[in-house]
Parts: sequence; C-alpha cells; structure tokens
Amino acid sequence: MENNWITPETVQKELGIGKHQYYDVLTELGIKAHRHKGRAYLDADQVQKLRDYLGGQTAIATVDNGELSINGDEVITEEVSDQEAEDLYWEAAELAANRLKLRNLVKLNLASKIDYERLPPELQEDVRKTADAANLNVGKLADRIANKIYERHQ
Repeated sequence: MENNWITPETVQKELGIGKHQYYDVLTELGIKAHRHKGRAYLDADQVQKLRDYLGGQTAIATVDNGELSINGDEVITEEVSDQEAEDLYWEAAELAANRLKLRNLVKLNLASKIDYERLPPELQEDVRKTADAANLNVGKLADRIANKIYERHQ
C-alpha cells in the first residue's frame, strides 16, 4: 500500500462532509477508490480533485453584530419578523418530516428483511401467541388471501 493513501473517513472529516455526500461526489467525478486488504483508499491526486470540486461549495458561516451570514449572504438577525419565524418553522418542520419519512422507510425496508427466525425471542413468542389465539396457520392464510386476489385478476 502506498504511504500517501488516505481513508474515506479521514477525507470526510477533512472536507467536512458526510458519508453519503462523499460517495455521491466520488460517483459524480468518476473517482474509483484503491482497494487494499478489503479497505478503500484515495490517493493524493484523488483527494485534491475532491477538494477542488467541493471548494466552491463550502459554506462559510460568520456572525457579525448578531447577524448570521453564510458566504456573505445575511441569513437571520437577532430580530425576526413574524413571517420569518413562520418561514423558519415551516422549513424546520419540512426537515423533520423528511427525517421521519426516511426513518420510517428505512424501518419498513429493514423489517421486510427480518424473518421469524431472526426475531428476538420475546417477539417470536408474541407472534406464536397471536397465531395461537387466532387458531390460524399464517402461511396458509396468506396463501388463501393471495389465491383470492389472483382469482379476481384473471
């Protein structure tokens, strides 16, 4: 392995970017990481390409006399109008909703990958109790429901 190879974590920390942005930029620039013993590394030229690409996109926040600016554009002052407050709240609520939606999508996707055998024992017991209480064979019930639907669509 070359001595000047740099790990993705080091590059992300240096550039102040997250894992997703890191991989998005690699893809966009067509950069392929070097592999060594199952690990990915970038060489100095690749890291410089990332720096150059992200250099124009780096936000610099400053506070002067109670006013927050990003790249010289005033964002907010200590005095906020009612409309600005409403706008900020709405933008924050949208961010929260997106985070919640994404979280639920991840949970649904993850749940679809968990079969009965991989459930924690206490949840397996809950499933058994539910099936016993309904006196059903869940697999047979699912087959009957699927067959009913298939028959309607033929």
